[in-house]
Amino acid sequence: MLSEGMPKELKDYVELEAVHNGFRIVDIILKGQNGTLLEILLDKDGGITMEDCCKFNSMVSLWLEQSNILGQNYTVDVCSPGIDRVLKKDNDFLWAMDKDIRVLLQSSVDGMWEITGKLLKSQDGSIDIELQNKNIINILRNNIVKAKLYLNFGADNKFHKKCN
Repeated sequence: MLSEGMPKELKDYVELEAVHNGFRIVDIILKGQNGTLLEILLDKDGGITMEDCCKFNSMVSLWLEQSNILGQNYTVDVCSPGIDRVLKKDNDFLWAMDKDIRVLLQSSVDGMWEITGKLLKSQDGSIDIELQNKNIINILRNNIVKAKLYLNFGADNKFHKKCN
């Protein structure tokens, strides 16, 4: 994602360094008055560590200081997308394959505006979700307002059983 007003040189640098260091860019966001906060969400196979985030933050901060591309007054925040990550790009949906997701829709599908189930397929601009009743629903990606992992902490959840 390229935030409005983000210098292309900045985006290109962050993406190149992420790939070079074995990370995937989940999102790059430049926000705040005059672009004072650069937020970079990273991930990698096996998950991202705090040390990974700190090292990448230092690398980007040093480059920003040397390039002066954002001026003098900015903050860099490098973090993991978290367990409640929003699914936006093709890679996000591929990452979430076989996981439970919740999708909010622009237009209803089979009378539903919100659908929760296991993501079975993501290709050709659509996704297939298996509902709890085992029915499979196809949703066009351009009909999705928001898609996120769905965390089930109900009584039938393995984690819930372990903790009780």
